[in-house]
Amino acid sequence: MAFTDYFAPIKRVGQQHRGAIATFGGSLGLLVAGELCLRRVLLSVATPSLAALELALLQPLGVVGMGLVLAAILVWALLVSRYQLSFFYPLWGLATLVLTLVYRIASGELPAPQTLFGALLVIIGAVLLIRGGHSI
Repeated sequence: MAFTDYFAPIKRVGQQHRGAIATFGGSLGLLVAGELCLRRVLLSVATPSLAALELALLQPLGVVGMGLVLAAILVWALLVSRYQLSFFYPLWGLATLVLTLVYRIASGELPAPQTLFGALLVIIGAVLLIRGGHSI
């Protein structure tokens, strides 16, 4: 079996369900952007208290972050209402992977070996899910 034959099912799924995959990617992008905004706002809180948290989240960047996360949830709900949850829910682990890597890169730290190993498992799981001929 040639190397390109191994990835043919992934290409076929991508061509057949381009809209669903674009919607998933959009939801993932909204979530990552919102989480980054919220992280920046919450890191500015000097003393963790409910009042400080409320003030931080009412800053413009906090409101934008919450709006982006809410939009991601709504797009995600639209996606899973139209397509099989059993296909897209496991792929949602990619959000954790992307967030972890973006946080590490933004902070200038290298990911720990355990983080890289977990990322590899998520990627392998996503490839197996798509390659397995699972229909959306």
